[in-house]
Amino acid sequence: MKGVLIDFHDSFTFNIVAEFFKLGIELDILKIDCVEESALSYDFYIWGPGPGLVDDYIDFLAPLELMFRTNKPILGICLGHQIIWKFMGQKVVPASRIAHAYREVIDITNLRDFSHFKKSKKILVQRYNSNAVRLDRLVEGFAVAVNDDQELMITYNSRILSYQFHPESVGTDESQIFFQFFKEKFLSDEFRLSI
Repeated sequence: MKGVLIDFHDSFTFNIVAEFFKLGIELDILKIDCVEESALSYDFYIWGPGPGLVDDYIDFLAPLELMFRTNKPILGICLGHQIIWKFMGQKVVPASRIAHAYREVIDITNLRDFSHFKKSKKILVQRYNSNAVRLDRLVEGFAVAVNDDQELMITYNSRILSYQFHPESVGTDESQIFFQFFKEKFLSDEFRLSI
């Protein structure tokens, strides 16, 4: 399988590449302003973090929307998470508190698929973006973990996984489990996720 990481000109891009390399997965990297429809040929997509708001990239989102409409796995991190949810009709709004370089505890009790990755029901994660998607309506088929402000922090269904935080950051405890989860649940031949 060959994947591509969409780089929103973010300094964390190569940290994400390094995490996947540890798992034996090499990624191509495409800058957001260079993505074309030919990127649809990849087997899976990673939409990385980036500065600013989703609307700052509005001129570059058409190829990502085409990727979104495929049946291929997508991992969205921070800004990538927000783009996924914008495509699903949710609003990206200012977070309840400034979250740049903010560590936050998230309760993952409802995420039973994480159970063999993380024994504790709480995780400490690092956020770098002060925007968020609030859970204003349930989306059928998605498992979600929210923070105390009802902002979506982890979401997944049978082909999309997204994190509002930076799993690749040294501020996120056990960061490797978040990438291992994507590999095992979304890239394995035996993938059968139960929501």
